[in-house]
Amino acid sequence: MFYFGDTWWFCKHGSFALMYFGDGTPSIGTVGSYQFPQGYKIGFMVRAMTTHDGGKKQGEVYGDGRLNNMINNYGNFSSSHLGPDGPRLAWLTVNQKILMCWESGTDADFNDIILEVEGGIEPFDTIPELESEVYTYCFEDTPVGDYDLNDVVIKAVRKNETTVEYSLVACGAYDELFIRNINSGVIQDNAEVHSLFGKAPLQFINTSSAGEHCDPVVVTKTVDKSFSFLNASTQPYIYDKTTNTTIYLAKKGQDPHGIMIPDDFEYPLERVCVKDAYKQFNNWGKNPILSTRWYEAPTASRVCRW
Repeated sequence: MFYFGDTWWFCKHGSFALMYFGDGTPSIGTVGSYQFPQGYKIGFMVRAMTTHDGGKKQGEVYGDGRLNNMINNYGNFSSSHLGPDGPRLAWLTVNQKILMCWESGTDADFNDIILEVEGGIEPFDTIPELESEVYTYCFEDTPVGDYDLNDVVIKAVRKNETTVEYSLVACGAYDELFIRNINSGVIQDNAEVHSLFGKAPLQFINTSSAGEHCDPVVVTKTVDKSFSFLNASTQPYIYDKTTNTTIYLAKKGQDPHGIMIPDDFEYPLERVCVKDAYKQFNNWGKNPILSTRWYEAPTASRVCRW
């Protein structure tokens, strides 16, 4: 990477393949694999060289901050203010690329070494460690639907460590539907979704740009401090009484009959497929490291905006 004309430029100097050779010390002739066994954790470090007190000093810097305790407190390295166990590696998504950004010195700009990471044979997944302030749950209620993902729309906000606010904002379905796994206030397992808006089934609610708009149905729920939106046991799901089917959030490889978006999501209008409302959706569906923020680029005329 180099600086020219008020712009940082990237240039590639080489490519490296991360291989798995089995547990223990590999023997001569061992054939490596691009696939690592499920559950394995991979650590990264770089070898750093600098000058201190007139002599060359070398050492390693690590992605796991607990291993940086010595270098983060050593001489002028402490001026980075990364703390005693701060990581010297950051993962970023820039222009639909996954970047591994290293800090080997003292200015904490994390651009001393930058690696672009691509997956191997298996698609490369990134699991967010930090949670958004708001999530939107969108459900499709029929096996072969129009994928407008607005048959039930729920927004959830963590207000503090022990309080979550759930808002039922839309129902674009004729079937009798029930929200399960919230059980707070009026949103109970046995409460039909249309009735929560004061309506009967066989009508759409808040999924058209025209017509009456109903206020969201809002409840608060007390949760444990360990609560996580990413924990499947805490996530709401839908029961369709008309067809006697249950719709959960989709897992990897499943059709998106239920998805959770880490944003105050503008869901598609009635009978507008999500791929038409969000042109980058299919890119993300094919490869989860592409268009990872597809939900921030709607076609304005095809989403609900209140």
